[in-house]
Amino acid sequence: MQIEKSIVAQITITGAERLDPIRVCLEDIAPNKGRITISCYTKSWTAYWGSMGERTIERFFCSCNEHYIAKNLDVGIDETIIDSESIKDGCKKRVITERRKRDISKDDARELCDEIEDAVVGDDGWSDPDLMQKVFGDEWWYALPTKPNPDYAYLCRIINAVQQALTNSAQASAIH
Repeated sequence: MQIEKSIVAQITITGAERLDPIRVCLEDIAPNKGRITISCYTKSWTAYWGSMGERTIERFFCSCNEHYIAKNLDVGIDETIIDSESIKDGCKKRVITERRKRDISKDDARELCDEIEDAVVGDDGWSDPDLMQKVFGDEWWYALPTKPNPDYAYLCRIINAVQQALTNSAQASAIH
């Protein structure tokens, strides 16, 4: 059995604009290695970095941009999500564009527009993949309309609040 010790600091941030209290656990595991855990309301995120240079986890975290950190804290989160409310409009615009370029006939355009109007669109836009393929082509999923992901924006707001609090804390410590 091996026992390893690490230096852990925990802070709580309150008063961040439009955010519940944020708990942050910073762990310097070894030189160049660190972990951070952030909790806000009912969500928690953890990231580990095994090569941070000669910085502490606090300094490393503050030196990175929020997009890099967000992708490490929540692997697989995207900046945008499918805008299911705009799928029908996006399909119709595509048909109109193709008709104006004379890539499809007037009758085919009318038929596609009728199919689009009758289609039931799910949250992910995948309800009728055959129709999507007719309108956008083989890799139709890349053409679906998107909108900003509110979960991603929320995480970035939390990251910015943590960075601001850590920076302010470091500056206050340097003065004393």
